[in-house]
Amino acid sequence: MNILHEKTLQAFLEKVSSLANKSCGRTFANKMSKLRTERERLLKNNWRKLPPEALITAEEQEIFRVIDFDTIVLNASEYLKEKDYVVFLYDVSEISISFSEMEKAQRLLHIIVTKLKNHANNLLLAKAHQKLGDISFYRNNWVTTLRQYKKSLDLFTKLKNNEYLLLYLL
Repeated sequence: MNILHEKTLQAFLEKVSSLANKSCGRTFANKMSKLRTERERLLKNNWRKLPPEALITAEEQEIFRVIDFDTIVLNASEYLKEKDYVVFLYDVSEISISFSEMEKAQRLLHIIVTKLKNHANNLLLAKAHQKLGDISFYRNNWVTTLRQYKKSLDLFTKLKNNEYLLLYLL
């Protein structure tokens, strides 16, 4: 992993962590710190058993950051009401997109429109479908793009949200 990618990944995780700490509070931040310390201790202990060439420091850091991201997202649900958790996931998906972490964004948006749709309002669902359509568009997945944009358009129409409807006409 190159240094630029490592710094970008660190900045991404810091932004997600900052949002989580702001949304979930001090108790959450303390719990994440304890979990991070324990995770590092356990993994480093197990990695000592590997030959030195098996895992380089940059790979360790990337693994730590992936685990940190999932830990933050999963544990935030314990500190937020369902409707607030859905908004949190949407906000994290937007951060993910801004850092080109499309897989993470897509996974979170999919959770919102499937498993958590009963806790989201129609505007958030419409925006989530639109973002899923955008991600599919960038990946040249035209069938999914059209399906997601159609769902988004239907919800914006139902809401009579002219601001977003104009985006579809342009």
